[in-house]
This record gives sequence, C-alpha cells and structure tokens, in this order.
Amino acid sequence: MTDSILKPWEKTIRITILENAVDVPENNLLLRCLQYMLPETVPYGRFCWNDECGNSEFRYLLPGDPEERVERACRFVPVADMEITAVSDQLRQVLAPLFSTDS
Repeated sequence: MTDSILKPWEKTIRITILENAVDVPENNLLLRCLQYMLPETVPYGRFCWNDECGNSEFRYLLPGDPEERVERACRFVPVADMEITAVSDQLRQVLAPLFSTDS
C-alpha cells in the first residue's frame, strides 16, 4: 500500500506505545506512522521533521533486549513487537486521542 506521506508498505506491524498495542505501517519512520494513525493531530505538533528540534524524542525497548534506548521519531523506523516506554511532552499531546477512553 502507499499513501502520499508514507514510503511503500504492504503490511502493518504491531508495536506498543505507553502500554497500548497499535498497528503501524512497516518500513516508515515512526513520526510518519503516527501521522498516518492521527492525521488530525500529529501534523500540527511542534516537530521539525528533520532531527533538529528534539521534540519527537522517545524511550523504547526492543524485543528480547532489556536495554532501554532513546531515539527520535523523525529518524526511527519501528520494529515489530518493540515497546515505547516514554515519550516527549510534544508526542504525548498529539498521541492523546489514540489513548482516549471517551466514546
């Protein structure tokens, strides 16, 4: 599948963001994956999209690796079954609708 904001992809992969499982398009930067899932909030976040501002920083664990790492969503391609354990305030703001319990 393709979308104008995404690189070509054929399937989604499951990752965990702050204890919530989500499916994201494979082979794409995390920030683009988030934009795909939340087109009404992510594009309006305070992100530079080119690794200069640091507003997309997050902490994560890879499957089978206990070492927590730090990266920026504008330059990181998610891995299946990874777990995002902490996000910047900017990411938390734009992700809020994803985890809202309101119907």
